[in-house]
Amino acid sequence: MALYGCIQYSSTAIAYNLAQLYSDQSDERWEKAIKHVRASATCRKVEAFASRTFGKQATLVTPLIIGGFNVVYPFKVEGLTFQVLVRLPCPDQAMFPEEKTMLEVATAACIKQQTQLLIPEIFHHGVDDEIGPYMIIKDLGTRRGMSHALEAPRDDPNDTPILNPKISEAFFRNL
Repeated sequence: MALYGCIQYSSTAIAYNLAQLYSDQSDERWEKAIKHVRASATCRKVEAFASRTFGKQATLVTPLIIGGFNVVYPFKVEGLTFQVLVRLPCPDQAMFPEEKTMLEVATAACIKQQTQLLIPEIFHHGVDDEIGPYMIIKDLGTRRGMSHALEAPRDDPNDTPILNPKISEAFFRNL
């Protein structure tokens, strides 16, 4: 019985150590990916790609939008009245990034065709030799931060925002 306890403890310790090692490596990969997507050389490369794709000058509009698996580069393209978003998988964060991106394009097309949901227009998608898998979509301008969603209404936009004390539990569930 004592041997079983030792083996059980040992396997638990090994599993914990492996999980910790994976977590540390994951954190390192994430930090490396963030540095890469924010690097001015990367931003210039994506900007040149957007200009080449549209055949017009594209200018990066900050901030970048960085999620767990994708990074979005907002652009103003000369001659367009709206912004576009170049959406790329974050490096080393998703398995099979090319397939993932193409499945997301197909899913968006299916949802747009089968539902009334507001889905951004996909202008271009594919795999580029310099930037990898991508999709270029219309910016619907619907992004907002959590602080904006939770702030109390105010008459003057220059007033300091405060948390809205009248937010219902149902509102939180729908966020």
